[in-house]
This record gives sequence, structure tokens and C-alpha cells, in this order.
Amino acid sequence: MTTSKKDYIRDVEETLQKWNDRLDELAVEVKTTAPERRHELESLIVTIIENRNFIEMQVKALKKSGDSWLNLRESVESAAKNIDANYRSALAYIM
Repeated sequence: MTTSKKDYIRDVEETLQKWNDRLDELAVEVKTTAPERRHELESLIVTIIENRNFIEMQVKALKKSGDSWLNLRESVESAAKNIDANYRSALAYIM
């Protein structure tokens, strides 16, 4: 089943909010992370933020796009995969 552009944008915005919550949690964890692991964790967080910001820009473009929105969807999903991978790496540094 194909998702409509409106539904897709809503889903992405909900996912972005979840990532914002997770970033807040990581920011708290950075403060208690061992100094030798802190730099790498901060670097992963920066990468997550960059990907999140990219997705936010793509959502704005999606809202303005016409029938070509499916092309933008691919870049959003790629950035989302990067966020997920970096988040999992960040969790490994916390544990």
C-alpha cells in the first residue's frame, strides 16, 4: 500500500519528535560518560543532529513539492537510517 504524501509527512514529523526526545536523553548521558568516551559520543550526537536537521529541511521541501515528493522520500529514509545507526553506536558508548 502506498502512503500518501500527507501521511508520510505526518509520520516523519512524529519520528523527528521521537529523535528529539532521544537526543535530549543522550545529552544528559554525555555529562555522566567517562571522559575517554565523551568525545566520540559527542561526535555521534553531532552527526545525529546534522541528519535530523537535514530531514527537517527535506520535510519543508516535501510540503512544497508536487508529484516529485517520492524522490525526496529516498533521501529522508537514507538520513533516517544514518540517525538510527549513529544512535545505536551512541548507546554502545553509554553502556
